[in-house]
Amino acid sequence: PTQNPDNWTSVWMDIDVLRPEIYRLHGRQYRKYPVECHLVSNEDEFSRQLLPDDYTPEDDDQPPGITETSTGFQVNMSLPSTFYKFIVGKKGETKRQLERETKTSIQVPVKGSSGNIIVTGSDRVNVVSAMKRVEILAHEGRHKHEWTHFLSIPLNTDSIRKQFEKFKQAVLSKCTQAQGVESSIFQNPNKLHLTIGVLKLCSDQEEVSCSIHH
Repeated sequence: PTQNPDNWTSVWMDIDVLRPEIYRLHGRQYRKYPVECHLVSNEDEFSRQLLPDDYTPEDDDQPPGITETSTGFQVNMSLPSTFYKFIVGKKGETKRQLERETKTSIQVPVKGSSGNIIVTGSDRVNVVSAMKRVEILAHEGRHKHEWTHFLSIPLNTDSIRKQFEKFKQAVLSKCTQAQGVESSIFQNPNKLHLTIGVLKLCSDQEEVSCSIHH
């Protein structure tokens, strides 16, 4: 991007327009499209560009948790602590950039502690913008996280176990010369199952919520 004056903000996205990333937040879907590098002359306008095209303060979907305070607005965000590093960034740079661009203050619990992320600001639109950007950073962090759980259907009935054992013995008897083919490569018949889905549950709260809804 072209070098900008101090009072301008550069916006640049480099994503294939035919396969945009999809973000789902509060029941809405947001497509992340590439745009030309362009400039806007004040940060208030830039903050509003981060909201959905159909957003207005009068008819938005009232993101949960935003409250009015004596100095402006505040939202408490409950996120797994494993995502804090993506919001803070290297040496705190990501957090400082978010605060600078949205004119908000973002409090993130220190490493090793629990608690909510608190976003405060004098303008409700800026607080909403900062909240959604934090959620997107957490969403991207979840993509990088390893799978933690799986959903499965047990396949350990007597008839299936017997057929499995028959198959196992047939393979072992016919592949005696094959390297690596031995009894230890076969699953325990009592643990046979069909995996139908995998999950990334990054906190105790998410595990409880998942068990309630499923």
